[in-house]
Amino acid sequence: MESQSKEKLIKRIDGLEKFNKKVLEKIDEYDRKTYKKELTQYIRNYGKENMNCITDENCLSCLKYPTYGVIILLKKLYFNQKYPENSNITIDELDVSILHIFRNGTWYPTKVNDDIIYRLVTKVYNIYLLNYEKERETMTEERRVNFENFQKRYLTKDDNFMSFYRDEIPSMFYIEKRNDRECENDFVKILNEINT
Repeated sequence: MESQSKEKLIKRIDGLEKFNKKVLEKIDEYDRKTYKKELTQYIRNYGKENMNCITDENCLSCLKYPTYGVIILLKKLYFNQKYPENSNITIDELDVSILHIFRNGTWYPTKVNDDIIYRLVTKVYNIYLLNYEKERETMTEERRVNFENFQKRYLTKDDNFMSFYRDEIPSMFYIEKRNDRECENDFVKILNEINT
């Protein structure tokens, strides 16, 4: 009789383990579907970014060193977690001379050249110009001079000026893409640990 009880218990335990495994598989499937849904995001077309992520305060602080401020504001524009819809430019991992630009639902590979770099700098320059004109009277002499020097170099497409951005902008996109991928990998690891 005791052996029958043990056999019943063993069968019951086996049944519960199989049931538990099926439940965990369903939960895992649900988690993956939820994870995929949460990663789905709307991406704006290149040139139609939500500029609200760059505040007047951000811009004014960058006007102290406008050349470097361009990189800071481009990061704020394209890699801002509060504005993921602006993630419409990415860089090719294998060839950092290729940017992928999102337009009309498609990613277009685009060779990094002075024209694309100049267009990216122009986005920030236009923001600088608006803030400069609003704040010129109250701005420190240092910021005013720094912006005017930056403006001359921008308008003449100075070789050193363009060379700096030719190096820095693709590097920024590459570094930010690696950081995003590492964060995503960490998130997947955490999900896997929870499910095991």
